[in-house]
Amino acid sequence: MLRPLAKWRARPARLDPHRPRELTKYKEYFVESGEYFLAFLRRCRIPQPASARPPIGVVVMPWVSTPMPWYQIALGLGLLRRGRPVIFIWDDAPYPTHDLALQNTWIGKCLDLLARRGAQVVKLSAYGEAVAAPSDREQTEGLAQANLLWLTRARQPTAADLLTADASHACLSRTLPQVRNLLQTVKLGALLVPGGVINTSGLYLLAGRQAGLRVATVDADFGVAQICTDGIAAQVADLPRAFAALWGGAPAMLNEAMDQGRAELQLRRSGRDRAGFQVVSDARAAADGSEVLIPLNVEWDASALGRHAIFADTADWVTATVAFVLEHSALRVAVRAHPSERHPLQSSQMNLAAIVQSRLGENARVRFIRADELVNSYDLLATARLVLPFVSTIGIEAAALGKTVIVSGNSHYSGLGFVWSAASRAEYFELLRRGLAGELPLKPDQVEKAWLCFYLTAVCYRVWTKFTPQPPDFWHWCGLRPMALYAEPATQHILTAIDDNIPIALVRHRWRTQAAAPAAAKRASAQLKGK
Repeated sequence: MLRPLAKWRARPARLDPHRPRELTKYKEYFVESGEYFLAFLRRCRIPQPASARPPIGVVVMPWVSTPMPWYQIALGLGLLRRGRPVIFIWDDAPYPTHDLALQNTWIGKCLDLLARRGAQVVKLSAYGEAVAAPSDREQTEGLAQANLLWLTRARQPTAADLLTADASHACLSRTLPQVRNLLQTVKLGALLVPGGVINTSGLYLLAGRQAGLRVATVDADFGVAQICTDGIAAQVADLPRAFAALWGGAPAMLNEAMDQGRAELQLRRSGRDRAGFQVVSDARAAADGSEVLIPLNVEWDASALGRHAIFADTADWVTATVAFVLEHSALRVAVRAHPSERHPLQSSQMNLAAIVQSRLGENARVRFIRADELVNSYDLLATARLVLPFVSTIGIEAAALGKTVIVSGNSHYSGLGFVWSAASRAEYFELLRRGLAGELPLKPDQVEKAWLCFYLTAVCYRVWTKFTPQPPDFWHWCGLRPMALYAEPATQHILTAIDDNIPIALVRHRWRTQAAAPAAAKRASAQLKGK
């Protein structure tokens, strides 16, 4: 371990993720986090890449005063240790973010240290502006809207919010051609970007795809990292590749994977899973017997941003769907807020119930269930005949339990063959009509496919580790010796996925399979001896 100052030793206790009031102080500690990370960098070996493969461009940018820049640099150093050439890209775009100058000052100090020790560092502002493309305005407007939704936590924006959104759009419009110019000048094999939606990070997905580059992204919650080898991590964009690699494989492997998925679901139902999604165990409170379940996402979260395809927004989707159900059936509808919204740092400020009621009026057949109500989502699922998620994971679980599922958003599982999805509004309502009438059969191999997808999504995709950019986790891993940090299995899995373009769910599945093999052989041997 490093020998930090006494004030650094106390930091993890003050940044307990279960105490949101204390967590809000992380911005006050940004300078100290920079000092601490510089001490970590001085302990790091900066190897010269031994591979002829094209370099990965690791984008480092201010991130709401969190340790995300330090995490990106640490990932870049990990890739260098694996022999992969790395170019650190300092995104110093003037995005309208709090304390941008202060964050860039410390990013500059860290990257300057790396450059003096032989690492390749380039600065976005050094590449000037390029000519804007005709499609730039539409694309940057979409990103600006997503950033506004994230900033406001989905509440009605104020005049000040709208001014910030205008400044955001102006910055994005200026920066996209600049990013494109950089990618045309600096020859890369792939990009590694934080988030993929917030601030200017989404520009790298746009420009990277235009340049034919793979764009990997990282995201995180407390104690859990999310990695996507090509696409937005929070949206699990590369999971279909992992699914395709396993579906149709050895029956024994598929059965074991599905058994692990069932075990994880049982933990979720009882509220004993590591994420603690449910507020109460199943069967602890009686469900209301609703036959149609609409499970919501956290509206402002990156997992849901920009994923509407056939509706304008969530209010449009829910209002239109509830109105259709009321008009074309006698069924009851439950609209369930995402249970994680009961946590102050994850709550949405959109009052969807009030919006729908203002448009449709009060109706006894419609129930809105708050995130903190003592209702388990799986009790609601038990009585549902039809499940209508946006992109929520519960759509996978519902399909695995033999329910009819119609997905309205661009989810990672909508094309895997176990749910119904539509390409247009008219097609969605035709599917909904058939579903209400009981005319939608189970999809071929629906249950088996859904269980495999749930196993990959819930068991393999989330990397439980302290190596994340979340403030409480940073103080832990930054205090480790670099050799110890990069030797940890979770760290190696993250770097393998990014470096070798293997979906993290597949990396973790293979690791779990290999780890389970000796135990299985030992059990088999014991059984033979017993005979």
